[in-house]
Amino acid sequence: MKNSYKILSDEKIIVETYSGNFSLLSFITLKRKEANDPLYNNTYDYIIDFSEVYFPDYQKYQDIVYFIELYADKIELKKCALITRNPNQVVESVLFSMEAEKLLPIAFKVFSSFKSAYSWIKFIPISSDVNFLQNKTEE
Repeated sequence: MKNSYKILSDEKIIVETYSGNFSLLSFITLKRKEANDPLYNNTYDYIIDFSEVYFPDYQKYQDIVYFIELYADKIELKKCALITRNPNQVVESVLFSMEAEKLLPIAFKVFSSFKSAYSWIKFIPISSDVNFLQNKTEE
């Protein structure tokens, strides 16, 4: 699985992108790298792009929730928009968000477009670092 993240300090948002077959190890590695980034802030909102991910096992979301639960005491209230493209991704994302919301002070919502996710998070581009996101509103 390929993944990346970008921390947009001016906008107070973290964007994660994933593609390929979902891998818990790859997910955990990215989250640890992100948490050690000097720009990381546990109060920022998230946009997580799962639109290019295939979830081969419907139980993967439970593993993700378990991992995130280990860090629950370090997480502040925020919003997390999950971007999906197909029914498999929607199911995994909804199941994940239902379980995660029981343990974490995060409001999750699943979207099929970046434009609606931006609206929900109230994302307003400030810095030039957001150019990679601007094209996503057209999708």
